[in-house]
Parts: sequence; C-alpha cells; structure tokens
Amino acid sequence: GDVARVGAVAAAQPRYVPRPTPSMPGVYELSTEALAAAPNAGAVDALYAAWPEQCSADARRFMDAAARDAWLDVVFARNQARAERARGATSRPWNPARAAWLADGTA
Repeated sequence: GDVARVGAVAAAQPRYVPRPTPSMPGVYELSTEALAAAPNAGAVDALYAAWPEQCSADARRFMDAAARDAWLDVVFARNQARAERARGATSRPWNPARAAWLADGTA
C-alpha cells in the first residue's frame, strides 16, 4: 500500500546530496574577491539611478526626496526618544517633607 510506496520512494533517494559549489552551473561564488574580479557596473548604475535619494543617517535609498524626508523624520524621532530615555526620568519626591508633617500639627 501507501507505506510500501513511501518506503520505495525513500529508498530511491540518494543518501548524500552534494552542496552546490561555484563549479556547478548556475551557482556563483559570492565572496568579496569573486565579486571584485567581475564587477557589474550596470547593476550599480541601475541601483543609483532607480533609487537616487539616500538617507544621511543610515544610507537607506529612496526613489524620491519626499520618502527620504519622511524617513529622516522617523529617524530623528527615534533618536530623540533614545536620548530622552538615556537621560533618565526626573525624580521628584511625592510625599511632603518631615518638617511639613510636623508643622501641620496633626502628627
């Protein structure tokens, strides 16, 4: 039945499947040296032409200045909140001083 068919399919599978290597067709090495040896200036030019606006804070790219400016507003607000948290909360006493308790006359 089904169990025998599954067993037959499993038995037909190779025990070892080699990892893809750069010598196999369709597999490319993505090391820095390999990429530097075969630069693709067209792809880089297309990237900069399609996404001309760049964020000065984190180097993200945008298609137009309005999207970049909106992102810069988000980055600014995030940085302001982070700086506010780093400063810590303002500590204020919530109860009256001892002198105020004694001056009240009820203690």
